[in-house]
Amino acid sequence: MSKISDFIGKSAVENVKEALRRAREIKEYNALLSLTEERALERAAKVDAGEISGRLAGVPFVVKDNFLAFGAPTTAASKMLENFNAPLQATAVEKLEAEGAICIGKANLDAFCARWFDGKLGVWSN
Repeated sequence: MSKISDFIGKSAVENVKEALRRAREIKEYNALLSLTEERALERAAKVDAGEISGRLAGVPFVVKDNFLAFGAPTTAASKMLENFNAPLQATAVEKLEAEGAICIGKANLDAFCARWFDGKLGVWSN
């Protein structure tokens, strides 16, 4: 999917599956540290069933790995936090989800957002 019109007329589940497929397809770029596939598909099914609604209902998004989000560890691209699961979500993620958007994964970054640390997966090409 390269433009917003590619989402129109498709179910949320179809859009999320396509976004996840594309994320896997570009894995060699190390742009994403993890995918939140199970949670994303559950939320997409709820959008399609009318249980979740909002101005962004069914729109997939990715959040940088320093934002707390459910469904995948929040590592800030650091090996030291590789098993940290967020007890709550970042306000930005909460607001997007309140409008029905669906987080599909966590994006790579410099460890702790600091240039002097090496990223968890090395150099990325996004």
